[in-house]
Amino acid sequence: MGRKVKLEASPVGKAPNLGMQAAQALLGEKTGFSDFEERVIEINRTSKKTKGGNRFSFTALLAVGDRNGKVGLGLGRASVVGEAIKKAVRRAKRKMFSFELGSDKTIVHPVRIKKGAVEIILRPSPAGTGVRAGGPLRPFFEVAGIQNITGRILGSNNKKANVHAVLEALINLKKASQRFR
Repeated sequence: MGRKVKLEASPVGKAPNLGMQAAQALLGEKTGFSDFEERVIEINRTSKKTKGGNRFSFTALLAVGDRNGKVGLGLGRASVVGEAIKKAVRRAKRKMFSFELGSDKTIVHPVRIKKGAVEIILRPSPAGTGVRAGGPLRPFFEVAGIQNITGRILGSNNKKANVHAVLEALINLKKASQRFR
C-alpha cells in the first residue's frame, strides 16, 4: 500500500524534517484495508516556548475520498507527525459527505462562494481538460473524483481556509431536481 518510512529520534532542539512524500508513506502504514484514498494537503510544525526548552507539535490537514463523489476533510494535531495524520484521517472519515458528479467527472454547475477572506470560483470543464486548480485544491479534487474542473482562489493564501471554502462550495452544489426550478 505504500513505502515504509523509518522515523528516527531527532536531536534535542531539532524537529524531524518530514516532507510530503514521507507523510504519504506514513498513510500507507495504516491498519486494515479501506475503499478511501487519503491525500496530505499540509503539514505544519508549531513550537511553544517552555522553561525546559521548545515543545514542538504538528498539525496535518488532509482529504479523504472514494474518487466517486464522496469526500471528507480532517485536521489532526499531535506531538508526532504520524499521530497527527492518523487523527486527521479519523476525523475526515467521520465528516464525509456526498455530492453529485456530472457525466464528464466534473461538477454539475458553476459555483462562486465567499467564506471569510477566501473567494472560490469553480467551473465545470469538458472532458479532457483535467484539474485546472492550484495549491490545496488539486489533491482535494483528486480524492473527490473530480477529473475536469477549473478553479480559482481569490483572497487568502491560507490552505486550510481555501480547502474549507471549497468544501462549502461542494456542499452547496444543487441536485439536478433543484437546478431547474
